[in-house]
Amino acid sequence: MVNEVRKAAPDVFITFSYPPDTIAVTEQARLQSFNPKLMYTGVGTAFALFKQRFADNADGVLSLGGVTADSAAVQDYIARHREVVGQEPDRWASLVTYAGLQVLQQAIEQAGTLDRAQVSARIATAPPSWSFPSPSGRRPPRVDHAARPDALCARPREARRCAIVCAMFEPLVPAHAIAADSAVPFSPVYGDVYHAAAGAFAQAEHVFIAGNGLPERWRGRADFTVLETGFGLGLNFLALWRAWRADPARSERLHVVSVEAHPFTRDELASWLRDLVPGELRVQADALLAAWPPLLPGLHSLSFEQGRMRLTLAFGKAAAIVPRLSLAADAYFLDGFAPARNPEMWSDALIAALAEHAAPGATAATWASAGQVRRALAAVGFAVRKRPGFAGKRDMTVAEHPVGGACGRRVLAQRRTPGRALVVGAGVAGAGVAHALAARGWAVDVVAPDDAAHAGHAAAALTPTIDPGDSVRARLARAGAGLAHGTWRPVIAPTLADAGETAVAWRLGTVQVAPRRQLRSDEAYARWREGLSALGFPADWLRLIDAADAAELAGQPVGRGGAWLPAGLLVRPGRLQRWLLEAPGVRRVRARVARLAAGDAGWTAYDEAGRACAGGEVLVLACAGGTADLARASDIAWPLGDALQAVAGQITYLPEDLVAGLPRCVVAGDGYVLPALDGRGVAGSTYDHATQPGMPAPASAEGHARNLEHLRALLPQAAWPAHADWRGWAGWRAVLPGRLPAIGALPGAAGVFVATAYASRGLSHCALAGALIASHLSGTPAPIEADLQAAIGPGRAAGA
Repeated sequence: MVNEVRKAAPDVFITFSYPPDTIAVTEQARLQSFNPKLMYTGVGTAFALFKQRFADNADGVLSLGGVTADSAAVQDYIARHREVVGQEPDRWASLVTYAGLQVLQQAIEQAGTLDRAQVSARIATAPPSWSFPSPSGRRPPRVDHAARPDALCARPREARRCAIVCAMFEPLVPAHAIAADSAVPFSPVYGDVYHAAAGAFAQAEHVFIAGNGLPERWRGRADFTVLETGFGLGLNFLALWRAWRADPARSERLHVVSVEAHPFTRDELASWLRDLVPGELRVQADALLAAWPPLLPGLHSLSFEQGRMRLTLAFGKAAAIVPRLSLAADAYFLDGFAPARNPEMWSDALIAALAEHAAPGATAATWASAGQVRRALAAVGFAVRKRPGFAGKRDMTVAEHPVGGACGRRVLAQRRTPGRALVVGAGVAGAGVAHALAARGWAVDVVAPDDAAHAGHAAAALTPTIDPGDSVRARLARAGAGLAHGTWRPVIAPTLADAGETAVAWRLGTVQVAPRRQLRSDEAYARWREGLSALGFPADWLRLIDAADAAELAGQPVGRGGAWLPAGLLVRPGRLQRWLLEAPGVRRVRARVARLAAGDAGWTAYDEAGRACAGGEVLVLACAGGTADLARASDIAWPLGDALQAVAGQITYLPEDLVAGLPRCVVAGDGYVLPALDGRGVAGSTYDHATQPGMPAPASAEGHARNLEHLRALLPQAAWPAHADWRGWAGWRAVLPGRLPAIGALPGAAGVFVATAYASRGLSHCALAGALIASHLSGTPAPIEADLQAAIGPGRAAGA
């Protein structure tokens, strides 16, 4: 998009987008040296994340705002917001919302009632002189509805041409191929073949494998990473897999990141691979098909060869997704359709973005020999030369980047040789990180007084968040669910009748009932459905359903329609926790950590008696609501202030006489209800902000009553008789404002990571946190995009 705008040479460039696209557009403008006289981006520019990402490069970018930026009252509000919440407010809606709530508060007080009509009338007739004292007794900021944007300092001169772009979510469009005259797969969209007529595997070996100096270059390496543009039918990947398996001196692990704007459906991919793959690669092709993800935008991590071969599929347009990758590429397979057919895959901007990820000494190879391609590679630091092409083609292009790109060098600077890691906390957060580190060769000490974090927690559900706006929370939950399915694959059963004592989870699916709290009116419900439909998610991942469909899927009448998510999991949290902690390389240490101390050999944990009980070169704090207190007790700088809160919650067990009314899948909406396990069901769950931390979380009668309200709304026609003595389970959640977790490296504390604030999404974040921290320590490709990493990074409040 930016490339096309730049060609138009506008004086004014205006984009309207939310933070991920605002960042992507600005990054592309920077990479392409696109610097119009006036650049206006909104609304993502109003968030602290934008300034953190671009630092001084953000200066001069205009945006919208709802306040007068230099107002003393506004500065006072920002300081108080930072003090109370622990992070910077945005400069868009935070202050306006706060002032609006104060208007509502005073209107209610003056009306003396909660009656909506009377409160509305009071607001409509309020004099301009209303004042709104804040709870602290200070006067809040005054909202200036005619305020100028924060960065608008001067009127631009000689602005003649203007480009206005709305950056919106783009659904994936699956690929479709037909057989050309030579039986080679042919794309009708791009008018080009997927590989040379002389053979896909021979082409891959000549151009991409030999062209990158393989297998010699990966020998003796712990990790080797390949970045490919254009996954297509996966034939280059399968050829690379074969070459890696055949080399006794191969790297310990091979990582492949492949970008694809138009992935094939599993069925069409299978039909082509049946004809194209030779017998010796049939096992690998079948493994690829078995792991093939639903066609959802973003990153999908697939694991093969007991975790030693990892494929990250980056589904989406290369120009948008490549700048948001985090990796250090040792080799590039540049394999888009011909430059004349698909110029976006060979643009100067994309080549520059790819080069940012180069490790020092990275090589690149492509069958293309066009002068524009060679010049683009040379312009970003590659030393370029020609080599004889494949199957009679005169030339192909190979290149080497001696210095490496900024992102690639940064990723490699984080790399550590696996040693001993110390994880504090043995719930699903700590267990998930320990499991991931052990799988990458770390010896892990997991320290906690007991394994009681999920004792008595009979069952839970892993269901991705769905949001018509495809928010950060929704994208994060989607990524986490995909990683959980891949990581837990050995212990996921398809039905409750399967693998009784060994299964940790069951893939029963989720009926996601449209939530009534947010969608009270029929109009709001219709908009919600239209928004989800517009995302274009595939039916094998999400299907919109009405109440009748929901009842058929659940086996019980359901209160409302919504969406069917076939990948929803029913999970035993305690059993999952034990399975993760039983991984080879994980050592369980039973102690309560009172403080941590850094030394020459890393970190040491001390118990309440002052005895050293465990240690490691790197430290992971995964102790839920106690994370901040332990960090402070250990003189570890904690960037999130007092924002991390412990919030109680409970579930209700439904006894055997009610099992007949339970669904056969997960049913979620305002609360949830789970199928019966061991003769009882589960309804949940509550958020109890009144119970003070420091005491056992109680399972109260009031909490049971709220859970039963959820149950009756979800399954209104079942008989739910009153019981005098409900049973249940209660525990603590660690929660940050916005309900996003804190996962990643602590700024200013070398070798210290956190995995906390999972709120009610512990299962969704479990595998994701482990994969993200493990990738950071190993200098290997991250499982989620850079903007998602920034959104959940523990340094986000500190501007790190």
